[in-house]
Amino acid sequence: MRAGADETNIGLGPESGNNRARLFDNTPTGSDGILNIGNIRRIFDRMKISLRSLLAAMALTFAGTVAQAACIAEYKAVRDNPFDLTYGVMKVPGNTCTRAAVRPHVVSRLRSKGWNDIQIISVRSE
Repeated sequence: MRAGADETNIGLGPESGNNRARLFDNTPTGSDGILNIGNIRRIFDRMKISLRSLLAAMALTFAGTVAQAACIAEYKAVRDNPFDLTYGVMKVPGNTCTRAAVRPHVVSRLRSKGWNDIQIISVRSE
């Protein structure tokens, strides 16, 4: 041991040669801190704006699909040569779900496939 040093401060202090900088510093860094909490309010404000925009876009999308409601028409038809009978259900665009309103659409579709003597059995909204 050197003169003036006792066992309680062996290896401690500047005389020990341990003069390196600290590996970590746990002193307070200021109001924001490590997690940058000061910006949390701005982040949430941006998220609210994005969420409102998303909800508005979704509302417009679903409003468009509701306005395009369709009717379901049940029909039966006959085909000659070879003779064949059919029964079916067809989705018809439009807001007026009556037999008179859907008949032109159903008849034109089925006639293009060779069916005739078409009867609309029932019509209901989708």
